[in-house]
Order: sequence, then structure tokens, then C-alpha cells
Amino acid sequence: MAKGDGKKSKDKIKIPKRIAGVKVSKAVRKAGKSALKLAESPAVSETVAAALLAAAAALRDPPAAKQGARAAADAAGQAGEEAIRLGDSLRRLALDMARRTLDAWEAADSKPSGGRDGNS
Repeated sequence: MAKGDGKKSKDKIKIPKRIAGVKVSKAVRKAGKSALKLAESPAVSETVAAALLAAAAALRDPPAAKQGARAAADAAGQAGEEAIRLGDSLRRLALDMARRTLDAWEAADSKPSGGRDGNS
């Protein structure tokens, strides 16, 4: 395979140490890398898109844009809250599954192995 394979370049996102001659601190580069990873989420993409549309509308027609921007901000906030609730639910589900798996393994290990159980 070629050296510049698509997957490797996608996995290694790097922010340069200098941008336009200005040094970018390591903390800012790490935060930027985290932001880029977060931007891959569909919920975040939708939120950013809504914010950009609201900003564009505000530049075009300020009075009508205020109402539209409020609606977009509300929708983006609700989408973010839903994403947080979904993430929490998935985290709880994964923890519950892990606990149940460990309990099942412990129960299987504690059974006496006095002979064949007939499953073979």
C-alpha cells in the first residue's frame, strides 16, 4: 500500500506549531485536536451548521435574523441536550452490560467442576 494511505492521514490530525509566523502553544494545539475529534460527531456538526446559518442570516437581515437566531440557538441547545442524554444513556448501558458480564463470569467460575455438565 502507498505511504499516504487515507486512513493514516485521517487518524493523525496535527495542528502546526506555527501559524502565520505565530507560535501556537501546546495547550491550544491539544484543545484544537480535541475540538476536531469532537467535530466528527453528527450532533456537533448540526449545531455548528445551525449557528453558521444564524450568523449568515444576521449579517443579511438583522431584525428578522434575531428571531431566527434565537430559534436556531434554541434548536441547537435542544440537540446538544439530546446528544448529552443519549451519551449518558449509552454510557450507563455499557457499564450495566460490563457489570452483568463480570457477574456471569464470576458465577460460572464459582460453579463446582465435578465432572462433565453434558454441554459438550
